[in-house]
Order: sequence, then structure tokens, then C-alpha cells
Amino acid sequence: MIIGSLVTAVACIGITVPSAWSDEAATLTSTGRGWPELWTELGTIDAVHGFYYALIRLITSVFGHSLLTIRLVSAVVVGVTAALVVILGRTLGGPRLGVASGIAFVLVPRVVWAAGEGRMYSFVMLAAVGSTLLLLAAARRTAAPARRAWALYGLVAALGVLLNLWLVLLVVAHGAALLLVARSAGRRSTLAAWRVAPRALAGWTVVAGAIGLGTVPWAVALMSQSRQVAWIEPVSARTIRFFVVDGWFRSAIDFSPEGVLTLAIVPVAWALIGIAVLSTIRSRVLDRRRAHGRSVRAGSSLVDPVLFVLPLAFLPSLLLITATAAGIRSYAPHYASMSAPFVAVLLATGVLALGRKWLRVLAGALLVATAVPNLVALRLPATKADGYWAPTAATVAEQRNSDDAEGVWFGSLDDAPWANAHLVSIAYPQAFDGMRDLGTVTDAARDGHLWGANGEPAQLLPERTAGLDRVWFLGNERGDSEGRRVAATLSRLGFERTDRTVVGAGVVDRWERVTAS
Repeated sequence: MIIGSLVTAVACIGITVPSAWSDEAATLTSTGRGWPELWTELGTIDAVHGFYYALIRLITSVFGHSLLTIRLVSAVVVGVTAALVVILGRTLGGPRLGVASGIAFVLVPRVVWAAGEGRMYSFVMLAAVGSTLLLLAAARRTAAPARRAWALYGLVAALGVLLNLWLVLLVVAHGAALLLVARSAGRRSTLAAWRVAPRALAGWTVVAGAIGLGTVPWAVALMSQSRQVAWIEPVSARTIRFFVVDGWFRSAIDFSPEGVLTLAIVPVAWALIGIAVLSTIRSRVLDRRRAHGRSVRAGSSLVDPVLFVLPLAFLPSLLLITATAAGIRSYAPHYASMSAPFVAVLLATGVLALGRKWLRVLAGALLVATAVPNLVALRLPATKADGYWAPTAATVAEQRNSDDAEGVWFGSLDDAPWANAHLVSIAYPQAFDGMRDLGTVTDAARDGHLWGANGEPAQLLPERTAGLDRVWFLGNERGDSEGRRVAATLSRLGFERTDRTVVGAGVVDRWERVTAS
């Protein structure tokens, strides 16, 4: 629990600094609705996130509905996950591996990203580690206790799949891990090892079969909303970068000059993973007696930690890449979050596999040193995709006069062409309190959509600007036809643009009434 508490405390540092982005706006929109409206929404879009939205809806009803709240929830969940990672490492390789795995976990950039992200990825990691610990517990039990343990594993794994469909691939990876462990034990093991391994595989087969049968109709239902993943890239040369760098070891700063330092962890992390794998191979080729001592025995833990976590770390991503190559767009780097805890165990194993103490200290220090630039970068204002939303809202808040009657037209955004700048007000509502929405003509909650749509400026603005002293326009910096129509209409109605502030890819225009309409 100490490591878990420390991880949560570290994750909370600067948690409000990064600007919100469209995914977090979707969380805030969905969880800010009543239960009937949320149910309507899930029937048309975002059903894949329904379980997460329900959880956050319950939490925010108690602790308040805000960007800070949904991010703090993620930070707390990542802290709990870190505590479970310690238990996982200890179960697989003893106390040293447990502590080392917990420390490595917080150094993985994808983990820190998830801890400050108002989305489901912290819960996904929690479900991944929790179900894995229950799998290990079930594999060691016999008779009636084993049936209860397998039932509990199945329940948590099924809830994980309901939380995120792709966690079904972790269940597949669990089977691969058990099979790899059983084969490794069987080559040199006693009959006791063979008595345990088939029973564990049989238990997993029953649970996986039940989850698979339940997942099929769920997956078919989600296919009707597959347009949501149209943004996922097909497999290309960039996929190699996504797997090697972005999946676990990148910050949001891309390969720009100031982001070079964030790449330093990539060769260090993969070198440690390689050391862990080579150490396991060496122990089985050169030290058969020691390898035999780590075989599966009744009541013992499972063989070597590397053998067990390798499939959990990499198989889900490889299966998603394969599906994407087959035309079912499924793989994005942040989907690898589910495997981050197991990557942390591999990193810790690599450090501890080094023979001399000074080498272990050096490797640990190098991992920390190369992780720090990412951890800092992940708490910078523009670290997320839509990094100008917070300063856009701040510009409005600083320049507005609460004594005046004001309205706002939310124009289009370069980075969210399927929505408009209303997303900024969803993430930062205080900046727009009391303002009249001049453009929205649809009721998104009633229609089951995430966002509303704008109407025609010439038709709406004459009536909606009546009695207003000031109008704000939020749009994209390059300009578009809607922005030009808004400007032309406001000019005809007696408004004059008195200020323009460019914020990243966005623009904030302030229009003041100078003549009566």
C-alpha cells in the first residue's frame, strides 16, 4: 500500500496542468447526463464505454462533476493498481521483484499518462492485474476451493471485458501464459507439476469459453458503432513505431527537438526486457537444477515470472495489430495500456537479473533518469492532442465582463472536425457561465449524440444576439466558411471585432456592439 499511495501522490502532481482534449470532453458530456439520457446515448454511440461511464456517473454524483474529479479518479485507480503490481511481482518472484515491479510501474510513461487521463485506461490496468492475480490463485487451488477461485476469476475477467472489449485478449494471453508455463515445467518437471498444469489449463478453458460466448453478442452489438474507430490507422511502417515506442514508452511530446530526451527510455526499457528474457533462457540452458526448482508444484507459484508475463505483455497488442492488418481497425498505441503492468514486471526482472549489485543500481538509476523527461512532459500544458483548450478558456475568462450580457458562437476545431468548440466549454464550463449559446440548434442529449450541431449564422444571430453587449467566437486559426459567415452577420448587426487572440490551433474573437441592431 505504501507504493500505491506514493504512486497516487506522484500522479496527482500537476494533474490539472495538461489541457483537456476530446476524449475527456466525451467523458464529461456522457457522465453529466441523467441515466435515461445516458442510456439513449449508448444506443447510438459510445456503448463500448458504457460501463466506465456508469462508474464515473456514480462517482461524480458524490464528489462533483469536473475535469479534476475524473482525473483524480484515474490517479487513485492507478495507485491501487500499483499496489496490486507489487503483489503480482511478489507472487511470481518474491519480495524483491514485488517492490521493483511497483517502482518500475510508475516509471512506465503510459502509466503516468493513464493516471492523468479522464478515461477508462486506469480501470483497464486495474482489471488486467486483478484478473491475473485471481488466475494465479485459481491455478494453485484444488477441489471445491478451486471452483470458487475460477468462478471469481471469471467474474472479474468478464467485468473487465464489459469495461473494455479488448480485455478479452488478455484472457487469451492468460491461456497462452499457462500453456507456456506448463510446457516449460513438463520438459523437466516431476509428475506433481504435470498434475497441476492440466487442471489449471482446464479451469481456464471453461472460464475462457464462457467469456467468449458472452463476448460474441456484445462484440456484434458494438460493430454497429464501428464508425467510432474510423480514425484508427491501417497497419503501416508507423505501426512499428507505435509498438516499439508509443505503446508504453512515449510521452505526448512527439519527435520534436524539445522531445528528444523523452526517447531515451526506449532503448533502456527494451534492453532491460531483453536482459530479462535472455536471463530466463540462460537459466534453462545452463542451470537445469535451478530451473527445475522454479517449476510448477502443488501449492507453489508459477515457474519463471518472465515466462508467465511475456504473453500478457505483448500478445494482446500483437493480436490487435493482426486484426488491423486483416481490415478490422483495432490497434492504437494507448490500447496497450492493459499490458503496462506486465511490461513493468519485465523491466523489474531485467534489473534484478543483473549479477552484480552495482550493475543493478546502475540499471535502476538509468531507468529512472530516462523516465523523468517523459514524466515531466506528461504534465505540460500542451501534452494532450488538443493542448490549446485550457488557454482558450482562460483567454475568455480573463477578458469577459460578468456585468455585460454576453453570448458565444462555438465554431469548428481543426483537431475535432466532427464536433465544435463547444467541447472547450464542456471541459472548462466556468469560463462560459452565464453566456448565451448562439449557434447550437440540436439537443444532443435527447438525440443520443455526444455533441450538438450549429445552425446557419444568418438565421440565428439576429434573434439570439438581441440584448447582448458582447459576442465571443471560438474557432480554428486557419479560418473556415462558418467563421466568415459569423463575422459577416455580426458586422451587419452592429458588432465590431475588438480583439483576436490566437491560441495554438484555435482563435478567440471578441465582438463588441457599437451600434443598435
